[in-house]
Amino acid sequence: MLDDVRSGCESLGLRVEAIRPLEGGYQGGNFLATSPDGKLVVKLRPRLQPLAVARTASHLMCRRGLPHSVVVAGPAPTAGGWLLCTTWVPGTAIAEAAVRQWSAAQAQSFGADFGRWLRGLHSIRAGHRRWLGPAQARFVAKVRDCRDRGLIDDATVGRLERFWRTVEPALAAAPVALIHRDLQPGNVIVDGAALTGVIDLEQCRLADPLYDLVKPSDRILPLHPGIAPACREAYGFDGTDPAVRRRLDVVFALEYLSALVYFDKHGDRTEQADRHRRLLSLLAGERVAGW
Repeated sequence: MLDDVRSGCESLGLRVEAIRPLEGGYQGGNFLATSPDGKLVVKLRPRLQPLAVARTASHLMCRRGLPHSVVVAGPAPTAGGWLLCTTWVPGTAIAEAAVRQWSAAQAQSFGADFGRWLRGLHSIRAGHRRWLGPAQARFVAKVRDCRDRGLIDDATVGRLERFWRTVEPALAAAPVALIHRDLQPGNVIVDGAALTGVIDLEQCRLADPLYDLVKPSDRILPLHPGIAPACREAYGFDGTDPAVRRRLDVVFALEYLSALVYFDKHGDRTEQADRHRRLLSLLAGERVAGW
């Protein structure tokens, strides 16, 4: 595979020196390559589509000046699959142990940086798109999948159907923007407490921008009490608007239903039980944490 990576880089006009595997790389591999121009991350995937998504998203984000893993070459076919090269974002993935050592000022600074980054990303709008139809189709499909797998009972299906009737009117005017879709700690890079960029753009989509608040709410905002208030203020989140609250409930429900299926496929009963609990709390009217 390393030979495929090297030859693929050379086919793109990139001279690379040392190459070593990195963690991650869904359905493929990630590699760190050194070149005369600096470090590169090389992604090798069996399909073109996720790499094409990453390239398009990178192009749009560059226009906004957002720090991210910038695509420098590809996608290109190789003997081992499709290859894409991106810049190396300096720093380390945000981690609970490190964040616990932050001062209040550091946490607030990161929260503000992260909120501004999100606001910049979500300023990339698709004005011709509508969110209601795709959201409804996804909701129906995920409820059916969870029911067929035995992950939710008939009573929960009924509660979900009533939930949808309540929130649906708020989606008609929901904006559609570029979303990252996987803002979990491993994809948010910091140097000390400073945000240096966001990586892994292969899951970017066009959707209600509030979709990007789900994973940070569950996995980043709770790391320090100073992060969430600063993030909300910098992002411009208006939690007093009933329509915003309903839109937020929708994206959390969609993410929890998706996670139930994902963790069932991977046999992770602990995470599956956690998402089931969160889904029931949402249906009971409890506000999602952080927002």
